[in-house]
Amino acid sequence: MWFYILVILLGLAFGFMRPGKESKMGLLKNGVIIGIVLGVVLGLIGWFLNISFFGTSSWLGIIWDVIILTILFIIGVFIGDLLEGMRS
Repeated sequence: MWFYILVILLGLAFGFMRPGKESKMGLLKNGVIIGIVLGVVLGLIGWFLNISFFGTSSWLGIIWDVIILTILFIIGVFIGDLLEGMRS
């Protein structure tokens, strides 16, 4: 569970720290790339620590976790960008 909170917070920070007006497509592309990397890294850490994802600790669980973590990271990026835009 803490993986998900960590990824959302990282997405918020990433979206908030990028200054200026951002194109939504550029944020989406960067968010997908970074989200996949984070998902793979955190999924493998969870696999090695024997934390089961979605009731399975197989490769299918890691793939599902990568997808979920990528989506959560992108949501965090868009919220962070929105907060950064409201601050200005």
